[in-house]
Amino acid sequence: MPCRLGGVDEWRVRRRDRFVASGDASNNGHRRLFDVKDRYLIVVEDDVVMMFDVLGACRALFERHPTVPVLGKVDDHDNWVWRLGDIGEPMEAGVRSVNRVSTHFIAYDVGRFVPVARRFGGFDLDVFIDREDLSYNWEDLVSHVGTTGGRQIAFPEVWPLKVFHCDEKVASGSMYHTQDPAVKQRVLGELEKRFADVCGGADG
Repeated sequence: MPCRLGGVDEWRVRRRDRFVASGDASNNGHRRLFDVKDRYLIVVEDDVVMMFDVLGACRALFERHPTVPVLGKVDDHDNWVWRLGDIGEPMEAGVRSVNRVSTHFIAYDVGRFVPVARRFGGFDLDVFIDREDLSYNWEDLVSHVGTTGGRQIAFPEVWPLKVFHCDEKVASGSMYHTQDPAVKQRVLGELEKRFADVCGGADG
């Protein structure tokens, strides 16, 4: 649909019940978004909260760092099973070079990302797996694209941007979240209270 945000060409809201990829439908549905003709693609999932105008910041970071096909930032990464870690030195002050992404917020330089992702089968429906004993999903694919062949994943830690997944793990150490709307609403309410000053208060 058309978008009135300055510099944004298109705003898409996707459904998860059509052309579903194998494995985790939430993560792996990202493969459907790459028929764009624009240079950049930014993805924000529906159970995520962010407070920051990210568009110009993302573009500037891509332009400063030609080795970066993807960037992302999530604040509640401490509960991930596959831990966030650094690969080498920071790219610049406050921007880490990291080992992985989270689908909750990713910005892509489409021209740098798509050709490599195609070679890895990232746009095939049945490349993904989601089992208790074995998992391979869109996050794994993007992380592989972003950390091979001299490429880097940027994690802009110092941006005044807060990104939280509004859900909880089904159990400590699990890779799965509840997907329960009541839990998501409670977590969102807790975040709204926590960041009330940033968001302008309850009536902001």
